[in-house]
Amino acid sequence: MSFEQFVGKGVRDASQVRQGQTFFAGLRTQPLSALLWLGLLIAVEVPAKTESFSADSLPNALSSPAQVSSSVSVQPASFSQATLSPATLSPAAPSPSAVEWSALLDATGVSEVLEQANGLIGQEVSNLEKTPLGFTPDELAALQMNFQFRLGSDRLKQDVMDRLQQQLPAEQALQLQNILQSPRVRFLQTLQQQLNDDAVRQAMRTYRVQVQESTPNADRMELLTTLDETLGQSALEADLKVELRKQLLVTVSQLKSQESIPETMLDDQLRHYRQDVEQQISKNALHAYLYLFKRTPSTQVQDLIQSFDQPAFDNFMSICQAALLDSFRSARAQLQQDMRLANH
Repeated sequence: MSFEQFVGKGVRDASQVRQGQTFFAGLRTQPLSALLWLGLLIAVEVPAKTESFSADSLPNALSSPAQVSSSVSVQPASFSQATLSPATLSPAAPSPSAVEWSALLDATGVSEVLEQANGLIGQEVSNLEKTPLGFTPDELAALQMNFQFRLGSDRLKQDVMDRLQQQLPAEQALQLQNILQSPRVRFLQTLQQQLNDDAVRQAMRTYRVQVQESTPNADRMELLTTLDETLGQSALEADLKVELRKQLLVTVSQLKSQESIPETMLDDQLRHYRQDVEQQISKNALHAYLYLFKRTPSTQVQDLIQSFDQPAFDNFMSICQAALLDSFRSARAQLQQDMRLANH
């Protein structure tokens, strides 16, 4: 049975077990000690996409991206200057099943983070081409398809929505909808939409060079760092990148040595990688906010932070983060089960 048949789209769970036995049994094995260096090798490079946030770009706004002319000013000075579009979320949430979870993920920037998964999977698998582990092109292609089937953008988003429907109280969903429809939040979304324009992106790159040459006020930087931490997209993206790297190491170890890497060892191996990822994401987020809010008074940025610093929003983001981590843990558990079946 081919690799493509094992990881092909739409494969039923019942047939995955039988196909998984062939997938794992057909690969050569190497001692675990010969594989651990892989974590050190591939952890040198921190995957990053130019202009993506929270890694390097801001999340999409609730409404469709605004088209901004390169000749117009791109910096609203206050909340009152933001152009507010009609709310697209329902004003009431009588039950979890009635909530438009996908719209909430879009409006909070969670969708933007999860949509990076497929591209990051491709980067991680391509790292294996640089290692002397003996993967053929077909094996790498099959590995990427398997990752996307279990941990791709659509799968992760569905996992998060399922968890939200189970755990987020309907009244908090309603509170969150109201938060996202406030003028302050709409102001943020208006700014975010501007990053879809090429001229704005170029202007932000130029501004970033200026910032590096002349450090902004420390209080201002601290305030915008607090905004980034309150929104939570940077933390969510860091988890996504680190968990994908963990998944790669565990999968390679299982395929090549038929041994499991303990979670504590994974954390230790990727400790410096996590630090690098978190620093890079936070730095890129800070530069984006410095640019977008350069003409916005600090008092209004503080008001924006307070708009998000609410139990409903905090619980929503906590559930999203927990669901993401559990998706990866479940994928690792399934991998171990497939290996056990393949070895019998």
